[in-house]
Amino acid sequence: MAFSPDGSTLASGHWQRVLLWKSNSCSPVRELVNDLAQNQVLALSADGTFVAAGYMDSKWIAIWDSRSDYARGLEGDEINVAALLFSPGGEWLAGGACDGQVRIWDLATCKVPHELTAPNFDPVTCLAVSSDGKWRATGGNYGSLCLWNTATWEQVAWLPCRYSVLGIWFRLESDPLETRVADAGGVTGVPNVYVLELVGK
Repeated sequence: MAFSPDGSTLASGHWQRVLLWKSNSCSPVRELVNDLAQNQVLALSADGTFVAAGYMDSKWIAIWDSRSDYARGLEGDEINVAALLFSPGGEWLAGGACDGQVRIWDLATCKVPHELTAPNFDPVTCLAVSSDGKWRATGGNYGSLCLWNTATWEQVAWLPCRYSVLGIWFRLESDPLETRVADAGGVTGVPNVYVLELVGK
C-alpha cells in the first residue's frame, strides 16, 4: 500500500490490480489492471495523479495516469524492485532494489541519469525524500541509513543502524536554520529511532 504525500489518496495492490481510494470514501474510486505480473511495491505522486508499480519477478515498472488509466513502462532490473518513490515535483522516480542499487529515472525521458549504490550493497528496503526535494534517504535490510544530496546525487551521511531499516520519513522543524530530520523504525517489536540531522542556512 502507499499514501500520496498529501494524504488524499491511497493505493492498494491486489495481485494484478491496483485500487485507488480517496480518504473521504470507503469505496475504491478507480481500478488499474495489469495482466503481466503480481504487484510488489507501489508509490504515488504528490497529488495522487500518478501511480508507480513494481512487479514481482519482473524487471518492468509501470507508471499509471490515474485520470486516464494510461500506463507506460520503465525498464527496471533483473533484481526485484523493493521500494519506489516519486520526487515532490514529479520530475523523477527512484527505485531501490534487492541488489543495493537505487536507480533514478528521469520521467521526461524515461532514462536513468543516476545510479546509486548503498553501502556494502545493502538491499534497499525503503526510500524517503524531503518536502523541498533537496534530500533523499535510503534504508537497507542490513541496517544502512543513508542521506543523499539530490543536486549532486552524492552520499552526504551514512548511519549504520543495528537492525533492518523498515521505514524512513522526513520531518520539517521550525528551526530557522532549516533542520531536516530522518527517523527509522527497527524490527525488534519496539521501534528503534535514529535521528540524522542536517543543518544549513
